Amino acid sequence: MAFELCTLSGSIVKAGEGANQTILLSEAALERFYDDAEGDLIARTRRDWTDESKTNASVKKSISSVLESEIAKKIINYDPNSWALGTTKAKVVVLQEVIDSTMSRLVEDEVNDIRSVE
Repeated sequence: MAFELCTLSGSIVKAGEGANQTILLSEAALERFYDDAEGDLIARTRRDWTDESKTNASVKKSISSVLESEIAKKIINYDPNSWALGTTKAKVVVLQEVIDSTMSRLVEDEVNDIRSVE
């Protein structure tokens, strides 16, 4: 699956300078990270967001933010020793706060009683 709902570059920027180059060059691993993040988003919101044509711009930004943050966490956790002591945990905590706050808005959205965007 390609990066449909977010960008790889956005995930790399969120991970920050110092990310392990091996993982950044592994297309298969990054696609797996994306697939996992997208699957989690769909499961938690009970909505298939892959049809973007009927999703407004602010919701698209929220979706992208959640996915890029999830992927960035996976990039960071692939090699936590790439960063200075304590930096890894701080980065992951900040990303998780973004994920939690944004995901809660997507989960609580009253239109989530449908199973797909139609």
